[in-house]
Amino acid sequence: MRRPLLLVALSLACAANVQAAGLTGGVSLRRPVSARVVGLGETFAAVAGGASSLGTNPAGVAGADRPELESTFTSGVVDDAFGFLGYAHPTRLGVTAVGLAYYDAGNVELTFPGGAKETRAAQRDMIFQAGWAKTLGAGLA
Repeated sequence: MRRPLLLVALSLACAANVQAAGLTGGVSLRRPVSARVVGLGETFAAVAGGASSLGTNPAGVAGADRPELESTFTSGVVDDAFGFLGYAHPTRLGVTAVGLAYYDAGNVELTFPGGAKETRAAQRDMIFQAGWAKTLGAGLA
């Protein structure tokens, strides 16, 4: 009985945290974490892709048949940068995976009505991901 109550309490705490967080994090959460995801037109949800699946379909982590380390870095034309580092490790109980993604939108130059100029740091996000998946058979995980 205590386990379901703990799960509900944790879920509510996470939901409250999301409500209190800034409104710009959605851009970072929608970024593809690997070139494999981009190569499939970001339709990667049905692929069992190991560490690449952390951002699209956590059950796909079960596709890792050996330990894998993945890293990605992209730099945009407007001084923004996105990076991802993920690791998936299969065990006899399933596949455990962790990932760290970050997004840095660079700096923004502001010009105020009085003519004063100022440079400020734009959006910066860090996302920690963790997942566990197990193959259930019949193509399900």
